[in-house]
Amino acid sequence: MKALIFVILILETVIGSSCASAEKDSSKEKLSKCEKVQKYAQKAEGTPYVWGAESLNKGMDCSGFIYYIQMRINHSVPRTTARKYWLMANGDVKHWKQANCTDWVWWQFNPKRPYGHIGIMVENPKFWQSGSSKGVYSRKFFKNSFWDEHFEGAKKVE
Repeated sequence: MKALIFVILILETVIGSSCASAEKDSSKEKLSKCEKVQKYAQKAEGTPYVWGAESLNKGMDCSGFIYYIQMRINHSVPRTTARKYWLMANGDVKHWKQANCTDWVWWQFNPKRPYGHIGIMVENPKFWQSGSSKGVYSRKFFKNSFWDEHFEGAKKVE
């Protein structure tokens, strides 16, 4: 019986700690949505790129990074880039020059895969993304750059 109670306590601890890592932003800080996005993006900086992952501990792919940010600012979104694409495809899409903080930004690298890569704008022209070479880090748009040439659109997703 003591062994069973011990196992239950260990399971509660493990499950409780894994749930705690997914907690939403409940801090007492009165930050704007933009400030929260910047705060969590900076916290994730340097997290390695791991396909299919979405945590600071295990790594993140591009859609996992967006998912991580959105869940912390209490905005539930689909996990995968392909599913996020349909949120982007509906409604008005703007150029990165008109994008605002918290807007999602989208790139296409392969015509067969229109939902290729996603990031989030913080201070135009600065955006954050998780890329396969460096993981989570910030970049800047500028005319005729790699990011500009493959850019598909930006959109506020509420």
